[in-house]
Order: sequence, then C-alpha cells, then structure tokens
Amino acid sequence: MGVGQLDSWESRSSTSPSKAHNHRTRERAVHQKLKLSEYGLFDVETGDKIVSETEEEVCAQLGLPCVAPTLREDRGEIEAGLRVELPAPITESDLRTPIPTSPSGSPRRPRFTRTSTWGVTR
Repeated sequence: MGVGQLDSWESRSSTSPSKAHNHRTRERAVHQKLKLSEYGLFDVETGDKIVSETEEEVCAQLGLPCVAPTLREDRGEIEAGLRVELPAPITESDLRTPIPTSPSGSPRRPRFTRTSTWGVTR
C-alpha cells in the first residue's frame, strides 16, 4: 500500500477504525459491479478508475454517506446515514466543562477530606 494524500481514499481506507465497516462498503461496490480497494473505485468490466482522490467522491459515487471515523463500526451507521439519521460526532469541545467558580468568580479549590476506611480491604 502506498502513501496517499491526507484526504485520499487510500489514506482513509487504511486508517478506518473498523475492518467490518470497510468490508460492508466494499460489498456495496460489488453490488454495483464496481471494485473498491485502497487505490480507489474501479469499473469491474473495464478496469478503469472511476474516482480515488477523496473519501467524499468515493462515497458519492457509491451513493453512500460519508461516515465520521469515530462512527465506523458496522453497527448500522451506513443504513442510518442513508436515512439521514447519523448522530453528530463528539468533538473535543463537547468534552470540555467550565471550571467551577465561587460566587466571587475565583476558581474553587477542591476540598479533600481524609477518610480512614475508604479503600481499605480487610
């Protein structure tokens, strides 16, 4: 496998988190008499390359939604995408929480108390 552009199909297909998702995508290509490999999408009869530059091009040609890498697990994400029901992927900003502050606006310091029996196995 060669080194593709960062946004190329080759790069995407080799780094997708789920082998099962890639297999399902390739099955969809076979049903359309196409061949999907890490090098692009090809016509089975002529061997001509149809698309290979970007993930969006490959998915559009197959009539599939572009599924975020974090959702590629072959757990119905392709079908959900076809129904336009894919959830938005979780982003780093979703994970951030505000720093607790006191009424005066200064950051609160956590209060730790020592418990003599907590975590002790007998």
